[in-house]
Amino acid sequence: EGRIDNQVKVNGVRIELEYVEKVLETHGSIDRAVVTTDTSTGVAKKLIAFVLVKSKFEHKRLRKELTILAKNKLSAHMSPVIFFVSELPMKGSGKADIGLLMQTYYKEISHDIDKDLTKVICDVFQNYLGLEHISINDDFFELGGTSLGMFHCITEIEQITKNIVPPTLAMRHSTPRAFADALSRFIKFQIIDEEPPLTSNDIPQLI
Repeated sequence: EGRIDNQVKVNGVRIELEYVEKVLETHGSIDRAVVTTDTSTGVAKKLIAFVLVKSKFEHKRLRKELTILAKNKLSAHMSPVIFFVSELPMKGSGKADIGLLMQTYYKEISHDIDKDLTKVICDVFQNYLGLEHISINDDFFELGGTSLGMFHCITEIEQITKNIVPPTLAMRHSTPRAFADALSRFIKFQIIDEEPPLTSNDIPQLI
């Protein structure tokens, strides 16, 4: 059994972070994994894994192997979004500095474009639904939107942003805030939010 203080709830399911870390660390190329949660929306909805590798590696191959490993050893809600890191910043207590890791590898991904995307999505949803105002946390489908309507909105968002919007991403994230957050990561990594993001360059360095 893991420590109580290392347990989290993701979508209402209790998860041992240490267990997920140990599963990832069974891969021969992994030196250490640090797993935490994304609570940017106030509720933990996904696991984030910062993975330190032992030596040089090919990103696509290793990411695919880790994804398969997670799917085979973990249930769907325990499969983390994976970020490769060049080092793990530590606190004086000897624990990894989660705050710095999130700020460096995760939070900054959507910082610049997420705000603009949120406004664009809000405007498109409002115009399609015929509403004067919707908040960033209002759900498109709960406001009366349909799947066909979402496809209409996707087309308009693509025209405005000049970016491809994967339909599955839009269907999974139907509030402007969540949609913008997921879309910004897709624009950055060219991969759907539920899958591990793929960096195009070498692993980023901590500043």
